[in-house]
Amino acid sequence: MKTIQLTINEALQNAGFRFVHDQESEVFYFTMQEGNVEYTMMLGYDEEQSLIRCFSRIPVNVPEHKVIDILTAINIFNSKELFGTMFLNEERNTLFVRTYANVDDGAINEAVIWGLIQPCMQMMKNYYVPIMKIIYSEMIISN
Repeated sequence: MKTIQLTINEALQNAGFRFVHDQESEVFYFTMQEGNVEYTMMLGYDEEQSLIRCFSRIPVNVPEHKVIDILTAINIFNSKELFGTMFLNEERNTLFVRTYANVDDGAINEAVIWGLIQPCMQMMKNYYVPIMKIIYSEMIISN
């Protein structure tokens, strides 16, 4: 049976991505482009627990006075999603999207990897503009 690490490595290579693998942290880093926005993607894995996690940071910092508005929006966004969640790192006021899968039954292949990446990207694509509107709404109104 292939390891999670090897499966992720092969999936990214076969798709032609340039990536960095941090073996100590068990994370693969790569970028994906959606329109004019470049997202840093992270695929973390845990061989012992048979887990794979896809994370991506939405490239925006949330101003302190907008945190409550963003948290309210995140609750609404998450309630609409079947697979994946958005969350706010409150220490840095940064937004992330996360998907994950447990593959302890040995069901690990490239389709599983893309099944984590695609919903993550779709959430960012769906909610990037609404998030930007919330963050910059005062600027739009005042101009």
